Amino acid sequence: MYSRKEYFEQSGSYNYIYVYPDFTWKITDKIKWFNGFKVKWYVYDELDSYGEVKDYTSLQYKTNFTFKIIEDFEFIPLLEMLYELYDNEEKSRQNYSLGIKLEYDLGGLVLSGKYKTTLRWPLTEDTIVEKRFDHEFGVSLTWDPNN
Repeated sequence: MYSRKEYFEQSGSYNYIYVYPDFTWKITDKIKWFNGFKVKWYVYDELDSYGEVKDYTSLQYKTNFTFKIIEDFEFIPLLEMLYELYDNEEKSRQNYSLGIKLEYDLGGLVLSGKYKTTLRWPLTEDTIVEKRFDHEFGVSLTWDPNN
């Protein structure tokens, strides 16, 4: 897929192309296994504030298992790995995320809660990216009019 992000009257516009093959394997009636691999190429219109190229390639792998605990309740452990390979190598970094998602089908509405922790690390010794450890938590209520 090709797309363009355009910022009018300010800098930051870029183009990107990505490929995202994935599959879900239904192991049993109560267990599913999802795997996805995304490759995304970013090309920016201008240089960064230091006059360096901002273009990079993103490699991402996601996997999760969905366990149907009871009829309308699912427990989903998550794992994600992301590598951002910048043309300017000192910006390259790696991210590792672990999480848990709980989903409950309320008969037309789905109530979800998700916790994810992410470790961001420099990709090489020459990388200037700072080490970070982030936590995310979210709750959502969704409705699909097609169901």
